[in-house]
Amino acid sequence: MGETASATASTVDDDLLLKNFFAEVSKAERDNEVARILSYFKLNPFEYLKLPFDSSPDDVKKQYRKLSLMVHP
Repeated sequence: MGETASATASTVDDDLLLKNFFAEVSKAERDNEVARILSYFKLNPFEYLKLPFDSSPDDVKKQYRKLSLMVHP
């Protein structure tokens, strides 16, 4: 019985460590994306969104939403 409780506690600890790791990676990705966006001096929104100039309005909306969710605190 003690081994099962120990295994469960170990799994919970592992899950917590993994969640913290992904939170840190996600924060680093967000920080990198914000730095990338702020480094542009041109007013070309397609460069900000990393899209080709002939992208459809739906593609622009999807990419904008994706990036805005990434960089929003």
